[in-house]
Amino acid sequence: MARDYELLKRAILDYIEARQGDSMRFDRNGFERLALEIFRWQYERNGLYCALCEARGRSPGQVDSVTAIPAVPTSAFKGRSLFSFSPDAAAGWFATSGTTVGIAGRRYYRDLDLYAASWPRPFQRALVTEDRQLPIASLIPRWSDAPHSSLAYMVEGALDRWGAIDSASFCGSAFDWTGLFSRLDAVSGESSVPVLLLGTAFGWVYFLDEVERRGLPGWCLPSGSRLMETGGYKGRTRQVPREELRAGLRRVLGLGVEGVVGEYGMTELSSQFYERFGEGMGSGDGVGVFGSNPWALVTVTDPWTGEAIPPWAVPAGAGGRRGLLRVYDLCNLDSVMAIQTEDMAELHADGGFRLLGRASGAELRGCSLGTEFLEEGDTGG
Repeated sequence: MARDYELLKRAILDYIEARQGDSMRFDRNGFERLALEIFRWQYERNGLYCALCEARGRSPGQVDSVTAIPAVPTSAFKGRSLFSFSPDAAAGWFATSGTTVGIAGRRYYRDLDLYAASWPRPFQRALVTEDRQLPIASLIPRWSDAPHSSLAYMVEGALDRWGAIDSASFCGSAFDWTGLFSRLDAVSGESSVPVLLLGTAFGWVYFLDEVERRGLPGWCLPSGSRLMETGGYKGRTRQVPREELRAGLRRVLGLGVEGVVGEYGMTELSSQFYERFGEGMGSGDGVGVFGSNPWALVTVTDPWTGEAIPPWAVPAGAGGRRGLLRVYDLCNLDSVMAIQTEDMAELHADGGFRLLGRASGAELRGCSLGTEFLEEGDTGG
């Protein structure tokens, strides 16, 4: 029997706290011990997940490594009860994007303790270049306006923790372009304080469209300024190649290659990953490798065998291994720790990864994710 929920949550929080230093080093043994205990916890309390594991012949007694823990595809969260407690006891829920099957799902949570512990250090390491309050301008709604958005929750925390007094969100019922452009005017030029800009990919596309429509010359943001770009174009009719978007943002805002930082995350996960730049990490088009996270192990799966390949199985210096991105997130205690995404990636030996785009139907079909089983399972929740 796995230990009490609060004790297990405390063990995860202690693991995170012990890795808050600059290196954020991954502890393979410590991670695996916790992952196996979380698997047992979820197997015993998450009925639909337990049924899937049994159908795949993977009970806790048959699993002795983290990569053998069965993963659940993100599409399974659409309308299914993949939780280790009753949603009636939930403190709240986050909405999933609604991709793949065209409907949004809900990810319930008992509390936000693990989420609140997981996001700040990676965010700070990637985006907060100076240890002081910074002007933050956001194209993401405030959490009060979007209470079921995990991204809005994270950005609200960033505004509270690092935002100078004049920081603001310029996204309510619509984008406030006049307000944002006035704010950029005020922080550009002679100011020496770096600026932090936060937004989604489609938000930044609209930003560039509006700059062009108004015929604005652009800005020159202070040295050390960063722009976070996250998400894709889920359900959007307008799409812009990532390299083109990055080039436009750097040109309009006077940012260098390292000034535009991608964030990779999703509602089905509690942890996020950020692009890092440096020798051998950033390509000529300004798209970098996403760094590792010591409490969320990234693997890639062979599309045909479903085998999860961890970073330590990738030979150093031999290039990456390609496959479907799978994440084992310790902070997903309330739902399912092992999440199979629909993104193709190249995994490196140090745990970093480069995104290669969405997987094709054939690649997803060949990964043996148990999707058919879940389609026939519980549709409540």
